[in-house]
Amino acid sequence: MNLLNRIIRINIQRPITSKLTQLIRNQLENITFYQPKVLAVQIDCQGGSVVQAKQIQYLLQKFAQKQKLPILCFAGAQVYNSANIILSCGDKIISANNSEIGDYTFSGQIWNISELIKDQNLDVVNLSHGKYKDRLNPLQPFKETDKEWLNNMNKNNEIELKKQITLNLSKKFINLHEQTDCLNEIFQSSILNGYQAKKLKIVDEIGTIDEYLQSNYKNMKTIEFFKPQAYNIQQEIIEKLIS
Repeated sequence: MNLLNRIIRINIQRPITSKLTQLIRNQLENITFYQPKVLAVQIDCQGGSVVQAKQIQYLLQKFAQKQKLPILCFAGAQVYNSANIILSCGDKIISANNSEIGDYTFSGQIWNISELIKDQNLDVVNLSHGKYKDRLNPLQPFKETDKEWLNNMNKNNEIELKKQITLNLSKKFINLHEQTDCLNEIFQSSILNGYQAKKLKIVDEIGTIDEYLQSNYKNMKTIEFFKPQAYNIQQEIIEKLIS
């Protein structure tokens, strides 16, 4: 069996959580004997954890370095917030013209059913040891300190996201002045299409993953992981709730 001249293709379509990181780690550990020539990563994802996105970047780059192969990152229909870390880590970044790239902010929800409990005449006894053990407790009345804490977490995630994207893309610019101008426009624009992203140098080429691989690696077989599936909103909600 010829194990040479293979393309490793990874499709990232689910929220970026520790579960996704572990799935990617397991797959990369199981394919080292294939001696691949290129690692192609298709990203069609609305984001998730910044920490896990950075970990996935580390896994991809570690695998590519060990195998001595390039990482090609492709923007699918949507690449939002922390998914941009994975997109920007590629040696080459390719996007469809109508891809949506951006959304570098974060939001959060505070669940509160304390009024419902009160209306139903239910008693809730909160036993906690520690100053912050009851933070974001949906059974307790809403506190302004909870809102402040959540806002700070979102701001910190945004700062860390932009910091990592800036680091990943720094090699694409002629000088610091060009980098600052382009990235400022990128972060202020919120959402860019592929053409706009290419103009600002965060995308190298316009195209789709299938077109690009067929054109540049037509004689290579593809080993594909996490094949695109029908959109499952129920699964996405569950993964977001447990992340």
